[in-house]
Amino acid sequence: MASFTSDTESKFNDTFYKVTVPSPTNQDRSKYWIINDGNIRIFLVADGHGISGEKYAESCISAMENYVQTIDWNKDELDDEFNTIFSQIDLFCKESIGSSCGGSTLSICVVRKDKDIYVANVGDSDVMLFDTNSNSSRMLSTEHSPTNIDEFKRIVVDGEFKDTRFNYHRLRKCYPKIDIFKLNEDEDYVLADKPDRNVFFKNVRNELATNITNNTDPNNYITVSRSIGDFRHKEKNGLISTPSISKYPVLKDGEFIICASDGFWDCWKYDEIFEQFIENKETWEKKHRDHAMSLFGGSYDDMSAYFIY
Repeated sequence: MASFTSDTESKFNDTFYKVTVPSPTNQDRSKYWIINDGNIRIFLVADGHGISGEKYAESCISAMENYVQTIDWNKDELDDEFNTIFSQIDLFCKESIGSSCGGSTLSICVVRKDKDIYVANVGDSDVMLFDTNSNSSRMLSTEHSPTNIDEFKRIVVDGEFKDTRFNYHRLRKCYPKIDIFKLNEDEDYVLADKPDRNVFFKNVRNELATNITNNTDPNNYITVSRSIGDFRHKEKNGLISTPSISKYPVLKDGEFIICASDGFWDCWKYDEIFEQFIENKETWEKKHRDHAMSLFGGSYDDMSAYFIY
């Protein structure tokens, strides 16, 4: 390869901007690589969870380091490469960390100059496109959450994990579980009516908190259906590390991408991005920290985000 630039932790760059706001229990990790004289830009965000979450997030970066300079990033199609990367990262975690409780989301965004943009992810560290011309936004990644009916069908309906439950997270555990999906008159699974009791919102967009549990182990739950690590949930609840992979056209004038952990997304409505994160970049970390504190107090979640132009 012609050149290779690692993550220098510098905030400013003419093509992207990095924002990080750690919490007291920081489990987010992020890194970028610039290769081929800047023609290939690779952005990675990993959000650890569970007791050993930070180890899994760090391992995502350590394992990725082994692949960045060995892959032909100029190939027309990169699906096979991404499937291999995620599989090998998961295997690396199993061998280096073992079955410790925890895991990590993993989102990778590859921007190929004058060619295309690839997004591959497991979990809910979302990658979104924002258009300042129309003040519109759209999701580029796939959110592997308990409200994703395709994931419910993969695991419960078509899979072998019949004891797995996709539930709304309850405030009071003494009351019955609340299923997210139900059978309709045609014997097809559809989204059930949202409950208005014994539930709570997980973010400022009033999305209800959800989880995945198992009838045989009801107190052990997780909030994503795909991840790195979480090996016990892979055995009991059908989690996998296979990424969702999508390819998009290059950015147009006025468009930018945000690749971020849920610690960022939980704090902002999408239309607020155009109001709060367009100018004065040097204020963004403080702006996010102050806003997160106002919403969640000292228990605010850590966040890592790349703004990609």
